[in-house]
Amino acid sequence: KHLKDIMGKVARITIDDNRFLFIESHPDNLKNIKKEFTFPDFSECWERGKFHKEKIKQISFLTIGENNISGLLPIGFRGDLEKWLDKNDFVYKTVDKRINETYNFTEKEIAENLGYLTLDSDQIQAVKTCLEQGNGLVSAATGAGKTEIFISLCNLTKKKTLVLFSSIQLAKQTLVRMKNAGLDSGIVQGGNVDENHQVVMATVQSSHKLYRNDYEMVIIDETHKATGEQYQDVLKRMNCRYRFGFSATPFTKKDHLRDARTKAFLGDVIYKLGAATLIEKKRLADPTIHIVTINKPFGFEDAKWIVAERRGIIYNKYRNQKIADIANSVNGSCLILLKNIAHGEELCKLIPDAIFLHGSVEVKEREKITARFEAGEKFTLIASTIFDEGIDIKSVMNVIIAGGGQSPIKAVQRVGRGLRTTATKKTVEIYDFYDQTNVILEKHSIERIHLYEEEGFKKIVYEKVK
Repeated sequence: KHLKDIMGKVARITIDDNRFLFIESHPDNLKNIKKEFTFPDFSECWERGKFHKEKIKQISFLTIGENNISGLLPIGFRGDLEKWLDKNDFVYKTVDKRINETYNFTEKEIAENLGYLTLDSDQIQAVKTCLEQGNGLVSAATGAGKTEIFISLCNLTKKKTLVLFSSIQLAKQTLVRMKNAGLDSGIVQGGNVDENHQVVMATVQSSHKLYRNDYEMVIIDETHKATGEQYQDVLKRMNCRYRFGFSATPFTKKDHLRDARTKAFLGDVIYKLGAATLIEKKRLADPTIHIVTINKPFGFEDAKWIVAERRGIIYNKYRNQKIADIANSVNGSCLILLKNIAHGEELCKLIPDAIFLHGSVEVKEREKITARFEAGEKFTLIASTIFDEGIDIKSVMNVIIAGGGQSPIKAVQRVGRGLRTTATKKTVEIYDFYDQTNVILEKHSIERIHLYEEEGFKKIVYEKVK
């Protein structure tokens, strides 16, 4: 019978494309499916610290055809769609017409495939899972060796691969490792558009320069950033069977639209290796997280975010002096992470040996100063959001998270800056703040503390107010 005449919960899913699911069902069913995969967009709702409910947009990922009995849904939602159909008692059939390859590498072959290092058991399992699944997200904590995992995928499969990065610095770092593994690899940067390699690396800013459409595998580094239009356009365009995302924090758990965009063309988490597991295995430094209470000044308890951030964090003399006191008294190297340039400038006034790195500092100068810090030169390094991810400073002994905020992604990434180990470093001291001077700041502090608990960090110490 024609699908328009079928009133029951019946559906057919066909997969003959690596980007979309082709769904056939009754028009009423498709409307309900569309509703399930529609998410609110709040990006234009905030104006001058006030939320405008009327500016909420609804973004749907299901495109219904003109016949009203079929639609296209990004392939990353396959698992969620089938769960929804099961939950709602649908009778459905999924037909995957794609040809899947089978890889039968031994664990030893996977472990030793790079040459310049041997993969550990967790990395081996991550590689095996990716080869079995064909797409998905690998949630691997900072220090888990996610770069080696996806380089192994490139080396073992021999696929024509595109790897997208959020910054040119990350791309350059990975290019060195690719070449160490003996891979034919190149980079798209500025006016250099050379895609004549097995593995091509590019930043999202350069993705519009790509002209090849024959890539067989696409990999997104720091996949929580794969939510912008440029990333989405590349993922829609590349009809790759193999597509993977790597991140310590692939989902926000709060911004459902952003999480949906991350999942849409990559899929759900297929392998997870959290920080707590790596700490237990002594592959990451064991952190002690010190929570320092800030209860001064008073008088702006109900102020909106912009005022609260300026008075409670950036220009809070009491808080900034606490940060300076910690930086000036700790043993070993100290890294201060913050968001606002003005905040960094305020702290530089209080910390005589501080060097402040931010987006306006040339990349070569950043690399030079970072190398000095890593080599053990005695100074306090203050860094803006450029250090939230992708910067490898193993030797840092103390990390001060000075910028506040509630983003779970940012919080995990910032703690991760201090978790890498060395031959002499097995522990790290992390300092964060419980801001009680404003309702919003206090809420953000509580959310960060809860996140540390959820991540499995066992040593959380509440410092007494002096």
